[in-house]
Amino acid sequence: LAQAILAQAAPVLACSLGRSALWWMGNGTLSSPNRWQSIVQIGNISGSRAVQILHIQVQRVSGESACPPLEVPSNTCVRALVNLVVDLDGSNDEVKFLLGNDLIDMTARSLTVAGIQDGCVLTLVVQKVRFWEAPVIGTNASITDEADGSMMVARVGRGFRDALVVGRQRVRFFHLKIAEIDRIWTGALEVGFTACEPQTLEMPLPEDALGLPSHWVMDSAGKFRTADTNVTEHADNISSDRNWSQQELLCGDLLRIAIDRNSSNGGATPSAWFVVKVNEVVKVKAAVQLERDQLLYPLVNIYGKTKKAELLSD
Repeated sequence: LAQAILAQAAPVLACSLGRSALWWMGNGTLSSPNRWQSIVQIGNISGSRAVQILHIQVQRVSGESACPPLEVPSNTCVRALVNLVVDLDGSNDEVKFLLGNDLIDMTARSLTVAGIQDGCVLTLVVQKVRFWEAPVIGTNASITDEADGSMMVARVGRGFRDALVVGRQRVRFFHLKIAEIDRIWTGALEVGFTACEPQTLEMPLPEDALGLPSHWVMDSAGKFRTADTNVTEHADNISSDRNWSQQELLCGDLLRIAIDRNSSNGGATPSAWFVVKVNEVVKVKAAVQLERDQLLYPLVNIYGKTKKAELLSD
């Protein structure tokens, strides 16, 4: 009975583990094969059905091979297949597969459902995402394009707020550089993410990021704030109360704001981390719970002592 239950669970495990591909050994143990293979081997269990192993080739639009030939279980989800070919965690690019001239359903729960069969040749299409292009901006925000593809956002007027900027494309992370500070005010910029569709936001935008219906942000005091009631305290959280104040932010400082997925296992708790790095040093880290593959919209509020920031092209 136990073996039959494990056999039924294998498709779910294979899909949930994503890039940590699952290899079901004959003796019932788990191990991680190399990045280019994801093989499920189910023993001869009475009354069970063996999972078909698909031999797949993935090529780029140019025709060159995108990766070595793959041997993948037919019950692998398409998203897990993508993770075997490209490193999604390190890129904001949009990735799609073509089968002939037809676009594959990237949300399909198995390769069989997606129409992928043994011997298929898929074409990998990678599209650069310009997530700061035509953003939604607050009353006091001014945007200018830079020659290198980045964007400069500044707060205009005499106030210290109302310079919120929300990108129109979902991302995994983004970078910005402090370009100008104003020592008249206290506090500093707010950075983070929202699940709100930018086109649905009421205008004018709220005076700060905390006014958005959904938000995961580092606020103007350097503290993690969210409207998500599912977030709880975690032992590995890093709080600005212990080691950081935004008063330390200076011109030229480089910030990386990210939702880093917990890839240790499919049912990991927390599912992800909200992380802010300043000059490669983690300053804010908070456990968050998000749906699998959920991406969020980037946001920046040029607040307080921060007068201007460069939104870098990742």
